[in-house]
Amino acid sequence: MPDSDSDHPPGDDVGDDDSSLSVREMIEQAGKESVFKNRNLVEPDTIIDRDRIVGRDDQLRTVVSNLRKVLNENRPPNLLLYGPAGTGKSLIFDAVTRQIREISKNRGYEFGTLRINCQNLRSLDEAVYALVREAAHDLDKEIGVARHGVSTSTKYDRLYELLDEGYDSVVFVLDEIDLLFGRRSSSSEPA
Repeated sequence: MPDSDSDHPPGDDVGDDDSSLSVREMIEQAGKESVFKNRNLVEPDTIIDRDRIVGRDDQLRTVVSNLRKVLNENRPPNLLLYGPAGTGKSLIFDAVTRQIREISKNRGYEFGTLRINCQNLRSLDEAVYALVREAAHDLDKEIGVARHGVSTSTKYDRLYELLDEGYDSVVFVLDEIDLLFGRRSSSSEPA
């Protein structure tokens, strides 16, 4: 049996420094290797910060420019972020609003972000209730309005109460809003 390292196929991680390892240790060591330097970065729950957003400088500047206004206690403008799934819309928005919330809190100003996904909602009434539920959860308060059996107007009233009690400024994020309005407009057309 030849003693040279040239007998190992390319990419084989068995080298001179592994000679003191048992076969089992070599196998187990090889199983711990990964193509990822930090596997946590590809996990969906990983919190991403500004330094990890690459290739979206123009979009990042636009969102920062528009939302920075809340730091001067001004009302944030309406923003519509659109594009294919996976292009960084939520990533950018979440990174910016997280920083604005921290800065605002340090200045004694309460900024909030209420996010709902409209994909499974069937009506505007359900969307308003989802916003009430999200605000109540964020503020650690009671929802204070029934899901069914009350008007959308009553749900709006409760939403405004929660907003007045808990925030100086708030941004609503309505993911997949096109699906909500698509169902609403198509369901109102005669059959």
